[in-house]
Amino acid sequence: MKKYVAIKLVSNKGESIAEVLVASLVITLGAIILFTMVNASFRILQNEEKKYKEFIKEKNKFEEEAFGEISGVGAPAQVSIRYGDVKTYEIGVTVYSKIIDDNTFYRYEVNNE
Repeated sequence: MKKYVAIKLVSNKGESIAEVLVASLVITLGAIILFTMVNASFRILQNEEKKYKEFIKEKNKFEEEAFGEISGVGAPAQVSIRYGDVKTYEIGVTVYSKIIDDNTFYRYEVNNE
């Protein structure tokens, strides 16, 4: 058996066992690296989404504490979304505003029709 392996290793006919083993090792390592990169990307996206939701929650909490609830009598409005000269979409909204220190803050609420 050792003689056959030694002959095959030095043989020029076809692929040698060493070449096949090295190729298999390279392919396996590439697959492991690819899996690791995809897994790391997925974890990063999940963490960033969680951090973004926490940021928005804290931002809303800060704004509510700083400015209070923006409410009162709302003014109805229509928002039109256009592409060139073609009106493509129209949305009914109610606009609420609050003035604090010469600054006006707005809140928009979509009318469910």
